[in-house]
Order: sequence, then structure tokens, then C-alpha cells
Amino acid sequence: MGIDALVTAAQELGRPTEVPTPTIDAVLGLVQLRGFKGGAYGLAFQESDRRAVGSGSRCACPE
Repeated sequence: MGIDALVTAAQELGRPTEVPTPTIDAVLGLVQLRGFKGGAYGLAFQESDRRAVGSGSRCACPE
């Protein structure tokens, strides 16, 4: 999904400068959730893949 890469890039620009990006983080989580549910990542979601939202990870896997 193209939007995933765009939103991730915006999020990653805030990290080195320590600028908080709470809205971008939320949007990225929603985009990734939609991508997983829609099968856009080509991966089947497994319980072992679950990560906590806001943990600093790139992936906000569906719950």
C-alpha cells in the first residue's frame, strides 16, 4: 500500500528530531490495520505477530 510508505516516512522524520507525532502514529496504525484486514500485505495475521500500538514499532498489527 502506497499510503503506508508515505505515512511511515512522515513518522520517521519526527524520530531523529524528537518531534512527537501522535496524529501520524494513529493514522499509521489505522492504515496498517486496514491493510492487514484487506490482505494488502499478502500475509496472514497470526497471534504471535501482535505488537502494542505506541511501543515505537513500525507495525500496529490488528487486535
